[in-house]
Amino acid sequence: MTTGQSSPPARPMTVGELSRRTAVPVKTLREYTDLGLIYTIGRSPANYRLFDADALCGACTSSARCVASA
Repeated sequence: MTTGQSSPPARPMTVGELSRRTAVPVKTLREYTDLGLIYTIGRSPANYRLFDADALCGACTSSARCVASA
């Protein structure tokens, strides 16, 4: 039985962290963002692109290398 409490939101990832977690190069992730294949959740105070867990799935489905290794 659930108590109605949801888990806390995941910490946003920078493009570098998303790259490390998906094995997709940073340059490719930036291209995917520009093409609208994955979406940012905004920018950090230092103007880094920020991604949530949904971007992990988007990056993997957009990358043949990641899909082939899954």
